[in-house]
Amino acid sequence: LGPLRVSVDLENSSQWMSNDMAAKNYFSHTDSLGRSTGTRLAAFGYTYSPWGENLAAGYSDAQDAFSQWLNACDPDASGSCTYAHRENMLGAGYVAIGIARAYSGNSAYGWYWTTDFGGYLDQLIVASSSTSTSPNPPPAPTPAPTPAPAPTPAPSPTGPEAVTIESPIAGQSTSGTLWVTAALNFDPADSGVNLSIDGGANIGLTVTGNGSNYSVGIRTATLANGPHTLTVSADTSNGKTVSASVSFAVNNSGQPAPTTQPAPLPAPTPAPSSTPTTQPAPTPVPQPGQSLIFENPQNGATMQGLVYVTVSAPANIDNMDLLIDNAKNIGMSVSGNGFQYTVGIKTPLLANGPHILTAVATDAQGNRYSTSIQVNVNN
Repeated sequence: LGPLRVSVDLENSSQWMSNDMAAKNYFSHTDSLGRSTGTRLAAFGYTYSPWGENLAAGYSDAQDAFSQWLNACDPDASGSCTYAHRENMLGAGYVAIGIARAYSGNSAYGWYWTTDFGGYLDQLIVASSSTSTSPNPPPAPTPAPTPAPAPTPAPSPTGPEAVTIESPIAGQSTSGTLWVTAALNFDPADSGVNLSIDGGANIGLTVTGNGSNYSVGIRTATLANGPHTLTVSADTSNGKTVSASVSFAVNNSGQPAPTTQPAPLPAPTPAPSSTPTTQPAPTPVPQPGQSLIFENPQNGATMQGLVYVTVSAPANIDNMDLLIDNAKNIGMSVSGNGFQYTVGIKTPLLANGPHILTAVATDAQGNRYSTSIQVNVNN
């Protein structure tokens, strides 16, 4: 392996990404504008391949962040270590790098690290000079006024398919809303992942995402206090089911949560075989002041099997609560793209007969939106 040289475009991209994670308090390869790694690199002028990305959080020291990437097990579904972050760092096709960290005292993990790798030498930052070979490096782009559309998923990498549960971490004690985040290094056959708690005895649902990262919030008030097991699974294109499980505890007694631990590493973004494709056109955005709208199912509809619930909202909504029978059966917070939210509900977990679906959301100005419909379950 030869030495890596610092690329202007990769450095700008990594610095923007670290700043964005710290400022917006999230930890994912998908940025706050909904862009995948490849789409973000292209926005900063790096349109070449191969490329890759590693993220870390919770480490103020560069050596600690490096050691975490080097030694992370990154287990596959069988529990065997893949060392995916280490393999990303040792990628034989990489000749350029950008690396940056950022800090926010108001974020969950404080320090956020981004390393972007590239297989093409473009504009370089020369170590012996304070200036780069580019007299005016491109500035970080400002967020678009309207939400960015979901990016086209990068091609699936080679190697064993794996599901990584980024949140919760093993042994975590939680109350209120438990945010579940999972990353896949492949495109699932049914465009979503299956999530169950305690084998589906309490909750079973299918969550849609952007092809690699999936997120949904579970209201822990619907679960008993004590230990539970979360399982995330997805089907591959060849019919194999890949899964991962983690144990966590519910504590709704009002006791304080444990201190924050360093963030678990998200699955590293693999290098695609070609330049990322053009983003699709976004769904029309409802104008401010409009109410929430159930796009699917419709009021009075009959639900059976796996039903995808889709709700449209004003554009400045961050997330949405979806309740079934006022959370008597299931209560969850659904992440979306700012104006449309989708989650799949498995109706065998609901009794046959009428049920009430309620969507509730609050915008940045404190305006509250809600709407309800009645559906019938017929299993």
